[in-house]
Amino acid sequence: MADFPPTDLHIHTYRSYCAGSGMTLEAIARNAAALGLQTAGISDHIWLDPERGCRPTVAHILGLREEIARLPSPPRFLLGAESDCAPPWGPAGGAELARLDFVIGSYHFADVRLGAMPAPATAAELAVLLLAGFRSVVDGGHVTVAGHPFHIPRRIYAGLPPALAKNLAPAYAFVRAGAHPLLALAASLGVALELNAGALFPRLRPELLPVFREARELGCRFILSSDAHRPEEMERRAGLLDYAASIGRDASSMLDFSGPS
Repeated sequence: MADFPPTDLHIHTYRSYCAGSGMTLEAIARNAAALGLQTAGISDHIWLDPERGCRPTVAHILGLREEIARLPSPPRFLLGAESDCAPPWGPAGGAELARLDFVIGSYHFADVRLGAMPAPATAAELAVLLLAGFRSVVDGGHVTVAGHPFHIPRRIYAGLPPALAKNLAPAYAFVRAGAHPLLALAASLGVALELNAGALFPRLRPELLPVFREARELGCRFILSSDAHRPEEMERRAGLLDYAASIGRDASSMLDFSGPS
């Protein structure tokens, strides 16, 4: 597995409602060893919920350290989170995120989901949401990695008008036209961009390739992640190695996240 970056920061345990019951720390440790991972990052979801508060709490995530300490010969584990980010709230977890080893900030259209913005009906409206969502990730504070940039979650995609869902190219043309200042901001703040093996569907890779190449030229860092929700998904990063190379990034040039010991 020498071609793989030695760090995968985007791994969910069964505590994420969308992950399988087999995603225990023990199973993650076994798979990490088999894949040659030196560092495994636990990044369970923290969801925005303005009424009930962010769930789960950062303190709950940090409580996993005791469980990790009981594992026989574990890999180096880092405790982070996939923080739900959206305007107007910013990252779920707020200032408490600073207690974590790292934070993946991801836009999951919480502003649409929670009624702060209407669902997009046109390519331009969709692009506006994608760009604003990316800004909420990069500019929200405490974010280490911008998770699956400009990704459209399945449930949002399913709600798009059929004509828009069948042809996303115009929306991504708007994204490419508006991305430059946001990518420059990410570079200046040291926020890495994630190449996410679970979210970079083949039909989207050509649309986002110019964005990632521009980000590279602006000095953005990158990280290659599995976004594993089930044990077998930890190895799917292999499917993005050629894509990463087409951006100008190979295993040796990916972000080597050292983080706290």
